[in-house]
Amino acid sequence: TAFESMKDLQEASGQGAYAPFVDRSEWELADWLVKNVNQRATDDLLKLPIMCERARPSYRSTHTFKKLIDQLPTGPEWYCEIVHVRSDAEGPGEANDGEDHQADELEDGSEELELWLRDPVACVRELIGNAAFRSEMAYTPEKVYINPNAQTRHYDKM
Repeated sequence: TAFESMKDLQEASGQGAYAPFVDRSEWELADWLVKNVNQRATDDLLKLPIMCERARPSYRSTHTFKKLIDQLPTGPEWYCEIVHVRSDAEGPGEANDGEDHQADELEDGSEELELWLRDPVACVRELIGNAAFRSEMAYTPEKVYINPNAQTRHYDKM
């Protein structure tokens, strides 16, 4: 799978499991920064003396941090399709708000929009190929019970 190939490549080049980060601690800090802190605050945090003198992450600024983030696998590629939509109805808050919305419309009265998407088959291939999900995937039906003594079965749409 793609994930196994990536792992083999990391091992062959001497990189650890948390590459491009040095170790698990640095990976966890990066994960927390991405989820909780904006770029300016990230830069401010990385310049604090405690970070420079004690924690010493391999990234010293938002710029170097983002360069490491860009090295992470991205999954199936995004692509853009232009779609034309036409509506006879006005949406909420669009009627007589004083702005000229005709500028967005084409001559035929339709509007050109960007639709960003990924190939769903490639997404499913990546999920199935991800070793992290291997123990969570089931390809055969299973019986699920609501109570511990297996008296009452749970039926689901899936």
